[in-house]
Amino acid sequence: MSLTKQTQANVDISDYLEVLDYTNGTVEDQIVLGQVDLGRIAGGGIYTLRTFIGALRVSPDSLVNVGAGVTSTCLQSRRLILEPSDQITVQVIGLPGDTDIDTVAQLLNVKPVTKQVLYGDGSTVVDHNYGGDGTYVVENPDNIGINNVHIYAVTAADYNAGNRSDDYMQARTTTNVNGQWRDPFLLDAGDYVLLFSKQGEYQTQAVNLTVS
Repeated sequence: MSLTKQTQANVDISDYLEVLDYTNGTVEDQIVLGQVDLGRIAGGGIYTLRTFIGALRVSPDSLVNVGAGVTSTCLQSRRLILEPSDQITVQVIGLPGDTDIDTVAQLLNVKPVTKQVLYGDGSTVVDHNYGGDGTYVVENPDNIGINNVHIYAVTAADYNAGNRSDDYMQARTTTNVNGQWRDPFLLDAGDYVLLFSKQGEYQTQAVNLTVS
């Protein structure tokens, strides 16, 4: 998942240029990887990516040797841990002829997903049969199950406050060919909103859920 994407056009990287700036505004550590795509480059030499966390320079730099005649390349940093409030900046430098190039810089979240993140860690099992047989099975108007619908759970408080990004998801799964949930959620008692979506086939729906 991309945490931020920052683009620049017609820039000069014949000297070090900052192409990405991001601060971890969450309360958890983030495991990240910086990636920078360079376009319309001169080629024929070494391109360098340099990373800083705060004022601390991360060693070693990331280098790529681009062949003559090659007009685009991609640089990546090593995997890094960002603690809450840590700031990461990324710089690149190319060759003397790289005075009018394009950059697309992304910071990717590469933290492994745990079972708790996927299914939750509460005490109540919730699936397509919670509250009654087939209550939350996902079907089309002809009562045929829809495969690969994405299902997310957020607390009602977060949903009503507009907090619906990945950071606020309590659990997630998808449906099988019968429209049944592939995995149950483990949720604590409380009020939730279930979000069902599948691009191009199933319009996003929000369904209220009370777990008791």
